[in-house]
Amino acid sequence: MQNSTGTATACASPARLLRAAGTAAIAAFAGGVWTGLALAAAGRFQPWAAWLASAAAGLAVFAGERRAAPPADNVPAPRTEAAWLSAAAILSAATLALSLPPSEWVTGGWDPGVYLHTASSIAKGGSLRVKCPDMTALPAADRALFGRTFRGAWEPFLGMRMTTAGWISPQFHHAYPVLMAMLWPFGGTGAALLVNPLLNAACVFLFYLWASGILGHKWGLAAAALLALNPAQLWQARFGSAEMLAQFMVLSGIVILRRTIDGEEARRGIDPWLGGACLGLSMLARYDAVLLTVPVALVLLTVIGDTRRRGRVLAALLAMTALAVHCRLHNLFLAPLYAPMSERLTFFLLLGAAAAVTAALSGILFRRIPAKQAEAVTGVLPRMRIAAAAMFAAWMILLWYVRPRLAVDGRVLAAVNSLFPGVQNTAFFRELAGRDAQNVLYLVSIFGVFGFFAACAGVVRLILRARGLLNTAWLTAALGASAVLMLRMYHEPFMMFASRRLVTAVIPLFCLGVAAACAWLHASPRRLARPASVLVLALAFAGNLRATAAMSRNREWAGAAAWFRNAAGLMPAGSCVVSDQPGFAAPLRFLHGHLAWETAKRAGIGEAVEALQRCNGGEPVYLLTASAPPPGIGAAPVASLQMQSHIQRSARHAVPLSTRPRGGSFTLYRIPPQPGQ
Repeated sequence: MQNSTGTATACASPARLLRAAGTAAIAAFAGGVWTGLALAAAGRFQPWAAWLASAAAGLAVFAGERRAAPPADNVPAPRTEAAWLSAAAILSAATLALSLPPSEWVTGGWDPGVYLHTASSIAKGGSLRVKCPDMTALPAADRALFGRTFRGAWEPFLGMRMTTAGWISPQFHHAYPVLMAMLWPFGGTGAALLVNPLLNAACVFLFYLWASGILGHKWGLAAAALLALNPAQLWQARFGSAEMLAQFMVLSGIVILRRTIDGEEARRGIDPWLGGACLGLSMLARYDAVLLTVPVALVLLTVIGDTRRRGRVLAALLAMTALAVHCRLHNLFLAPLYAPMSERLTFFLLLGAAAAVTAALSGILFRRIPAKQAEAVTGVLPRMRIAAAAMFAAWMILLWYVRPRLAVDGRVLAAVNSLFPGVQNTAFFRELAGRDAQNVLYLVSIFGVFGFFAACAGVVRLILRARGLLNTAWLTAALGASAVLMLRMYHEPFMMFASRRLVTAVIPLFCLGVAAACAWLHASPRRLARPASVLVLALAFAGNLRATAAMSRNREWAGAAAWFRNAAGLMPAGSCVVSDQPGFAAPLRFLHGHLAWETAKRAGIGEAVEALQRCNGGEPVYLLTASAPPPGIGAAPVASLQMQSHIQRSARHAVPLSTRPRGGSFTLYRIPPQPGQ
C-alpha cells in the first residue's frame, strides 16, 4: 500500500514531470533533425515524416523517463527552485521581444542565403542533391559567363557548386537547413527565418540550467541574462546561420550528461545516449563543433576506469562517435566539394572511442586503480588547475596587450627583437603578428573592457574551483576553443560576422565568467563584498548596453523577402531571368522557382543573354539590373523596382551602432527571342 501511494506521488511530482518533459523535448528535437537529415540525404525528405519521427522520439523518451527516474526525482521541487525556473523561462521568452522579427538575409552569396536556399531546395525537392537541369544542359563553353570557378568546380551561385555528376552541392553542414526545411510548410521563408530566434530563447534557458548547477540559481540566472543581452548572441539570433543550432545542441548535451554521469544519483537509461547524440549532432551543424566535442570526449575518457560510471561514459562516447561517422560519410557523399577543418579532426574522435573501448575492456580485468596511483593522481589535480589558471591568465595578457603591439613599431616589438634577434623573419612570428593579431578585441568589444576583465577573473576562479566531470569537460572544451579562435579566426575580419565563431562556446564561457566573479565577491565575508558584486554585475551589463540596443533595433535587410516575392511575381512561372547584381539571382531560383542566373561580370551581360537565348527554346529572357541594358538586344522594361533596406555597418573591432543603406533602383526587362532562334 505504501508503495502504491509512493508511486502515485512520484507520478504526480512536478519536478519529475518537468524533467521528463524537458528531456523528451530535446529527444524530439534531435530525433526530428537527424531523421530529416537522413531523409534528405536519401532524396526522400518529407517535413511530415521528420515531424512524425520527432513526435515518436519525444513520446518514447517521455514514457521511459517517467519509468526510469531515480528516487531523487520523485521528491517535489522546493518552491524556490520552481520560482527560479519560472524566472529563467520568463527571461527566455523575453528574448523573443529583442530578436523578432528576424533579419531577412535572403540574397545569395553570404552564409544565410546559402542556408536558406538549401532549406528551400530540401523542402521542395526532397533532396540535398539539388537538380538544376537547365544548368546541366548549358554548354561548358558558356559556363564562364555565369558565376565563377572555385577550387576546380563551377559555382553558378556562391556557396552552390556543381559536381561532376551534374547536381549542385550546397556548401556547409546541413542539419541547420534541414531544420529550416521542417518549418517550411508553416510559412515558407518567413517560418524558416524564425528558427534562430526560437533557438536563442531555448539556449538562454538551457544556459541557466547549466550555469545554476555551477554557481547556484541566483548567479545562474545572472549568467543567463548576460547571455540573453550579449550583442553577439542577439545578432546571431537574427542572423540565419548554424551557430545557434550548434550552441543549442552543445548545451543540451552537456546539461543531460552532467545529470547523467555526475553525482551519486547518476541517471541511466536513454540519457547517456541522448546526451552524447546531442553533442554529436552539433558536428552536423557546424564544422568547428569538433573544437568542443573532441575535448569533451577526451575528458570523459579520464574516468573510463570508474566501474560505476563506465557504462554511461561509454554510451555517450559511442553516440558521439556514431554521429562523427555520420558526419564523415555525409561530407563524403553529400558534400564532396566541402572540405572543412573537421574532416581532419573526426579521426581523433574515432581514435578516442577506440581507446575508450580498449580501456573499458582493460577495466573489466583490472577493476581498480591501485590506491597509491589514485592518490598520486588526486594530488596532482590541484596543481594542474593552478597551472591551467595561470596559463589562461598569461594567454589573455598576451592576447590583450602584447600580441596587438607586435604588428606595429613600439616598445613591445623592440623588446621582443632585443630578446630574440631575427624573430621577425620566422613564420611563427608572422602568424602571431598577422591579420589575427587583434582577435581579442572582438571579445573586448562584445563585453566591454570592464566586463572582459571581470569575465577573465571569473574564468580563472572557475578553473580553480569548478568540480564535476562535465563541468571540467565543458571548461576544457570552451577554453580550448577560445585559445584556438583567439589565435586564428579563419574568418572574414568584420566585427559581427567574425563574432559568430564565438557564439557556440566562447561567449557562454565569458558570460559564466562574469557571473562567477560576482558570485565569488558576493560570498566573501568582507563588508563591502556584496555591494561590490552588484556593482560588478551592473557595470558588466552597462558595458554593452548601447551595443545590445543597437542589435535589437537594427534589423538587417528588412523588407527584402517581400521585394523578391514582388519581383518574382512580375514574371510568368519558371521564367528564365539573369541578373548582374551579386546575390539577386539565387533567391529568384531557389525561393521562387524561376530559372535564374547570375552573370560572372557586369560587362558580359549581353553575352550571357545570348547564351541563355540559345538554350531557352525560343522563350523570352528577363533581365534584372540596376544599370542600362546592352544596346541591340531588344530589352523592354517591365517594371521599375525600388529597394530600400540596410545592414549593419562594417567595422573591424567595434560593435556597429548604426546601419548603412543597401538596395537601389532596379529595372526588370523582358528580352524577346532574337530572329532565327
